[in-house]
Amino acid sequence: HRFKYYAAWTISEGSCILCGLGYNGYDPKTQKIRWDRVRNIDIWTVETAQNTREMLEAWNMNTNKWLKYSVYLRVTKKGKKPGFRSTLFTFLTSAFWHGTRPGYYLTFATGALYQTCGKIYRRNFRPIFLREDGVTPLPSKKIYDLVGIYAIKLAFGYMVQPFIILDLKPSLMVWGSVYFYVHIIVAFSFFLFRGPYAKQVTEFFKSKQPKEIFIRKQKKLEKDISASSPNLGGILKAKIEHEKGKTAEEEEMNLGIPPIELEKWDNAKEDWEDFCKDYKEWRNKNGLEIEEENLSKAFERFKQEFSNAASGSGERVRKMSFSGYSPKPISKKEE
Repeated sequence: HRFKYYAAWTISEGSCILCGLGYNGYDPKTQKIRWDRVRNIDIWTVETAQNTREMLEAWNMNTNKWLKYSVYLRVTKKGKKPGFRSTLFTFLTSAFWHGTRPGYYLTFATGALYQTCGKIYRRNFRPIFLREDGVTPLPSKKIYDLVGIYAIKLAFGYMVQPFIILDLKPSLMVWGSVYFYVHIIVAFSFFLFRGPYAKQVTEFFKSKQPKEIFIRKQKKLEKDISASSPNLGGILKAKIEHEKGKTAEEEEMNLGIPPIELEKWDNAKEDWEDFCKDYKEWRNKNGLEIEEENLSKAFERFKQEFSNAASGSGERVRKMSFSGYSPKPISKKEE
């Protein structure tokens, strides 16, 4: 069912690119012109999303951006982070955007529960599959990713049924045919992580996280050292105070002028050469020059096409000027 949305959004995006509306500046990292200003769907991310956040951000992207800045962040109280209330209000606004049929509200209200539940899972489950630094994945992370992809497909397939059916009773019948299993899982998750046993459950999952295990071991080691060497803390404190006093004296003797370290001058020539090299690379890869060159060529072709169309000479114009333009970077402007 989602493939019709893929087709509609992709064709619309292509039309906007041909007209130049998709132009989104120059990317100095890839050295290419970006044409994703009106991109509304990231098909690969939708098909391989591992969590609710990835899925929602890749679907109807521009509408989601508008909802984020116009609704989600605005209904959040000043000085506080967005919570379930902001999420629910945003999804209900999206439902009203689509229409007044009950199916829209069933789908988007469930989506708000998904979003909040996804944050809970990511905070408690994901760190279990990362190393002590909290970034590097363990080999078992691949299993976590595959399970996440499969779970998201099942969950969203369940959630969007009322969006397609629209009527209240048939939508509830469809969910009832599978015993509302996703809603039961969500309710059970809220009970575990937000209920009376939330602290114990959270502590249990933290005890399985490599980063948290490393932090606890480090704290235990510090505590043991402090207990076995009560004078260690005093020695370190005296050393730090001594170094601070010495630094203050040196600054006073220099009358506020930092001392000149002659050894740093040895690398001055090398640093200057690196700077000149970086400047030349920046100048040769100047995105503005590339854009000016490409846009100038596109404009000249645009004028030529319409001139031929007005005079009736040449072949019939079938493409706009941007359609024959290949957005490849130009390293140097033609003399």
